[in-house]
Amino acid sequence: MAAGQHVLIIEDHEALNAMFCRVLERAGHKAIGLSSAEDLQEYASLAEVDTFIVDWNLPEESGVTLLKRLRPIFPNASFIMVTARSGVESQLDGYASGADLCLSKPVKGQELLRAVEIVSERRRGSPTGSADDSDQIAFLYRDRLCLEVAGSTISLSLSEAKVMAALAAAPQSTLESWQIAEILQSDSQIVNGHAIEVRISRLRKKLVVALSGNPIAFVRGVGYRLSCQVVVR
Repeated sequence: MAAGQHVLIIEDHEALNAMFCRVLERAGHKAIGLSSAEDLQEYASLAEVDTFIVDWNLPEESGVTLLKRLRPIFPNASFIMVTARSGVESQLDGYASGADLCLSKPVKGQELLRAVEIVSERRRGSPTGSADDSDQIAFLYRDRLCLEVAGSTISLSLSEAKVMAALAAAPQSTLESWQIAEILQSDSQIVNGHAIEVRISRLRKKLVVALSGNPIAFVRGVGYRLSCQVVVR
């Protein structure tokens, strides 16, 4: 467990903010709670923060705008976005703003602790590897449900396009299995570990027609990693 993290929570819901702080402190972390982006100006230890937990719907300045502003200032910190919004599109917007991980409310204590642990491990370089393993560039067209690479067009189902878009937007192009399960759940089907592997295997077979190597690699203990560059349009 990644104990001893300096975590800054920016959440305007007072009870939720207090719960986050309490859970993190009991686990051995240093947790500070703020209620708005403006409060950051009065916090003198920003440079020491390991992980920022930011609520999407903050007063005055939104969490998305705040995260976009903080990310380049603190490139070595991790960012977790917390949102009451559901759906894949909202998660993609969160990742596009620079979030390392997006959590949907209500967030349970163990889920929060696991999220802090995950981003800490990623910050230390786990899992290894990145999407730069291949210089192939593919273009994902979500409106047309297809992927174009090297003159070839690959037709995708709606769920496959969502998975590809989420992988492309995720930090290190890597998603945990539960994150992929949430995307696939939108098809109103029960998704378990075997079902995820079946769906990813089908998608992988489509991709290898135009992409060399293993375009979606399984990362033991984590999930799946996209090993080619995908531009979402």
